[in-house]
Amino acid sequence: MKYKLFIILWIIVIFILSAISGNDLDKVPKINIPHFDKIVHFGMYSILQYLFILNFSKTRCKLTFINYLIITSVFSVSYSIIMEFAQTYLFEKRSGDFFDVLANTTGVLTVIFLFRFNILKKFRLI
Repeated sequence: MKYKLFIILWIIVIFILSAISGNDLDKVPKINIPHFDKIVHFGMYSILQYLFILNFSKTRCKLTFINYLIITSVFSVSYSIIMEFAQTYLFEKRSGDFFDVLANTTGVLTVIFLFRFNILKKFRLI
């Protein structure tokens, strides 16, 4: 149950960070790393997928693991696309970006890759 709570809280964090007004973002000091925003997107959705995998590994689930991965991956990528559309059409002074979706998707797929090849287990992250 606690892992589901972490997932919900992280989805809310992603929503809040996506919804921050462009006016407020202009006040934040800039980090001088090229494409830093893509690194942040990658990280946010990597954490989301990691929480999904952690939830599966620590709780009982009626789905097979591959079906669970497909469902959670589709959810994560769809949520990413919805947030980019919301930034374009709903949130003040924000704009959606295809490359943000690409960074988000790469984060999701990277965690699946790390899990598939037992890298997360080797570092005792699962």
